[in-house]
Amino acid sequence: MNEIYTLPISPKKTLRILLYIILFLGIAHITGLFLNFSLGLGKFHGLVPLIDMDVENSIPTIFTFLLFLVASLTFFLIWKNEGVYEKGKWMWLFFLIIFMALAIDESCSIHELFGRPFHRMFSTSGLLYRAWVIPYGLAVIALAAIVFPFWLRLEKKIRFLYALAAIIYLFGVLGLEMVGGLYFEKTAEVQSFVYGLFILFEETFEMAGLIILIYSNLIILAADQEVILIKFSKH
Repeated sequence: MNEIYTLPISPKKTLRILLYIILFLGIAHITGLFLNFSLGLGKFHGLVPLIDMDVENSIPTIFTFLLFLVASLTFFLIWKNEGVYEKGKWMWLFFLIIFMALAIDESCSIHELFGRPFHRMFSTSGLLYRAWVIPYGLAVIALAAIVFPFWLRLEKKIRFLYALAAIIYLFGVLGLEMVGGLYFEKTAEVQSFVYGLFILFEETFEMAGLIILIYSNLIILAADQEVILIKFSKH
């Protein structure tokens, strides 16, 4: 006899928990900056790199990678869900592919490979000092043009949340990255308290945008219910 198990997921509670995690990671990052630059304790037995948002394989960067994976999973579930925005349903699969690619980019820092060639090619400076923002910015414009007609057909609340998520995410990943590049060009500092604050805001906005996106997708999956009921059986 098969046993049926039900896992309830509340979009609001999920949003709240994920935002608390961002707050915790932000406080941890600032603590690391304080230990390193104010107290002069350096890596402090390996703790500082573990909580540094600018270090690969740190807790914050792993969390961001997981957010991309969760976002991809929610797009997959929407795509598989019958009756959810059937017109243009292929767009959910398109979003799934985009966010899986972004997850890979997040883990491997592929975008940085574009920086040096574009920097040499166009002699970029100022806000475009980190030249990878050029191809990625153009990609965002092209993606917006493709997505816009589909976005207009979405429910008003989802439209608003998607727009908010995109604005917050892009402000962090492109806008603050450009400001950080300008600061680095002027000061040549990548190891300082001030630069660490640039990283804090950049990564926090990126995480917040992803979390709002995930929340939006959970609302779609909940279909006007308070919770999403995920059922699975044990043979």
